[in-house]
Amino acid sequence: MMKKWVALWSLSLVLVGCSQNSNNDETKISQTSSSIEASQSATNQSSTKETSEQRSTTSKENTEKGFGESTLSKEMFYQTGVLQNINQQFLNWASDRAKVGGMAVTSEFFDHGAAGRGDWFAITPDGLAMAQDLENPGYDFFPLHVVGGVTFYYSINGTLGATNEHQQSSFAAGFSEVADTTKPIVKYILCDNGMIYELKSDVSLSTGFNEASDEGTIPRSQINVKEFSYSEDTDAISELQRILSIVNK
Repeated sequence: MMKKWVALWSLSLVLVGCSQNSNNDETKISQTSSSIEASQSATNQSSTKETSEQRSTTSKENTEKGFGESTLSKEMFYQTGVLQNINQQFLNWASDRAKVGGMAVTSEFFDHGAAGRGDWFAITPDGLAMAQDLENPGYDFFPLHVVGGVTFYYSINGTLGATNEHQQSSFAAGFSEVADTTKPIVKYILCDNGMIYELKSDVSLSTGFNEASDEGTIPRSQINVKEFSYSEDTDAISELQRILSIVNK
C-alpha cells in the first residue's frame, strides 16, 4: 500500500485503476478501481487492512498536520456558488482519472427520499462530516463539513469520464440503471479540512449517510454502520487542497 504524506477520514477504498501494469502508482484512480475489485484476493486484503493501533497513529499524525481543521471558512462555506465551484473543479479533474480507469464519474454522490428535520452527515475517522444543513443540530455541531463529492462507477453504457447519465434515473433506482453492479461503485466525499474520504458503496445515493433526529441529536442507534475511510488517492487529495487554497484566498 502506497502512501505519500496522507495515511488515511478512513475511507480506505482507493479507486485504484484497472491496469495491473501500473503497480508503481497505486494511488491513481485507474489503479483504484482494480484494487477494489482485487480486494477479494488475500494479497490486497492484507495490504489494505490496518490495525486499530495503526489507525490511531495515522489519525494523530493527520491531526498534527492540521487535517482535522477546516481550511474553508464558515462564511465561504455558505457563500453562494462556492461549493458548486469546488465540486465542478474537482469533477473536471476527476474526469480524466476516471477515463484512465475505464470508469464514469458523476458529481451525484448523496441524496435521500422523504426524511425528518435533522441534518445529514457521514462518519469519518476524523469525526462526523455534515452533508446537508437543516440547522438541526447545525454547522457548528460538526467538526467537518462536506464541500463536495463524486461517485465513480463502471457504466453499462460504456460511458467514460464525467457524466450526468444518472439524472435520467429516479432516486429510488439510484445507480442501478447506469452502473455495472458487479463492479465497484466508489464514493468520494470532499471535506473542508482538505481531506477526501471514500466508501465502497452500493447503488443507493444515501448509502454512507445518516440523519440526525428531529431534535438534532445523534444517538448511536441512528448511525449507519457504513463508515467512510481515509482515501489513499493522494493525487486527488492534492487537487482538493489546491482548489481550496484558491477558493479561500
